[in-house]
Amino acid sequence: MNPWTDILTAAELEKGGFSMAIYANQGLRASIRAMKEVFERIDKDGCTAGVEQEIAPLSEVFEIQGMKDMQED
Repeated sequence: MNPWTDILTAAELEKGGFSMAIYANQGLRASIRAMKEVFERIDKDGCTAGVEQEIAPLSEVFEIQGMKDMQED
């Protein structure tokens, strides 16, 4: 049992009166693992062709950045 991850479930928090749980670093930790895996494949293959279909397209990156609004401004 890991005391940092096995403390309470979302259901237990809700039962205790909480309406929200914030999982502050899980996304960051997941992205670190994903980046390592992608960079290992790029290094092994010598190019990005093998990972392009598995990663976010540039259009999604631009959308998150608000590129359309920046261009309009």
